[in-house]
Amino acid sequence: MQLQNLGFVILSRDVRAASAFYVDALGFQPLVVLDWFASHQHPSFEGVYLDVLDADHEAAGGRLRGQETTGTMIALVVADATVERDRLAGLGVEVVMDLRDEPWGQRRFQVLAPDDVVVEVVQRIEPDPTWSATG
Repeated sequence: MQLQNLGFVILSRDVRAASAFYVDALGFQPLVVLDWFASHQHPSFEGVYLDVLDADHEAAGGRLRGQETTGTMIALVVADATVERDRLAGLGVEVVMDLRDEPWGQRRFQVLAPDDVVVEVVQRIEPDPTWSATG
């Protein structure tokens, strides 16, 4: 399969509110924002699309139409997780897992986006050598 782009679609009950979150809190650029569909790109990754689709719209297709978004996590790798945690908390974004260092080499935290989507923000750090030795 030869890919030209990569896209992810999140089902939503309020497309405009979800779009505003990804734009205002996470820095995505809106490409199209309609009542039933919104498409976004992050300036760091042209060719990767984050789309939001009204869960009841026919474009969701027979299998997904009317479904709720569940069990979805988006991971964003950043240079400084502490700065991003403070910035997002300052915007009033709900932090659902506070900042912590993991022995496998991540400093991370999680926030809640619309439609119960969890956004994990990750900074790469040196792994604990004792953890990697147990591999």
